[in-house]
Amino acid sequence: MSKTGRNDPCPCGSGRKHKSLAGKLPRNFSKRHDAGFTYLGLLFLLAIIGIVSATALQVGAVMHRRAAEEALLDVGREFSQALESYRRVTPKGQPDEPSTLQDLLKDPRFPGVVRHLRKLYYDPVTGRQEWGIQRSEDMKGIAGVFSLSDAKPIKIGNFDLRLQGFTGKSSYQDWVFTSQQVAGAPGGKYINPMDLTGTEDPGPASDYGTDLPRMSNGLIHPIDLVE
Repeated sequence: MSKTGRNDPCPCGSGRKHKSLAGKLPRNFSKRHDAGFTYLGLLFLLAIIGIVSATALQVGAVMHRRAAEEALLDVGREFSQALESYRRVTPKGQPDEPSTLQDLLKDPRFPGVVRHLRKLYYDPVTGRQEWGIQRSEDMKGIAGVFSLSDAKPIKIGNFDLRLQGFTGKSSYQDWVFTSQQVAGAPGGKYINPMDLTGTEDPGPASDYGTDLPRMSNGLIHPIDLVE
């Protein structure tokens, strides 16, 4: 018993008063300890959010590229059909290849408004209204059209039969759209609703090229491919 009549606070029986471990620690130690764990947890959470965000951005970029590729194939089909249409309706003694893309919008070989291409599309990959041109052997006519992007395509296989030449290509510039891709398409049927009476020329519309509705009857489109 101590002088105060209370039990000795020291379990060793020495009669001495000993401070507890908690009493020896600074008062703000526990708070700093908890704050440290909270800070580490916040850093861990931010790291997870960063990884998830980066993955989402990467997936989004891939999906956007795939959509642009599909749009490019659709636009390329329009160019191929226009080049084949230009060739098939060539008057005797006239060149069977256009000298410029504008010739596909309004065929200079006819007095009326004959349109082989509905509009001069933007390139879905580059976002610009500029296209690469593959010239014919005599360098006077356009034999093919391609994107100016040198990026590597995501799609490297499983193309339509008419586009088997695109398999394994390392650049969008290797995707050259020509009239032969239409002419040699299996099961293709040529429809020629040619009308030389002329219609008002609405001028070349320009959009991104992802929306490709069919030509209305009010415009002249000498070729369509039914697969």
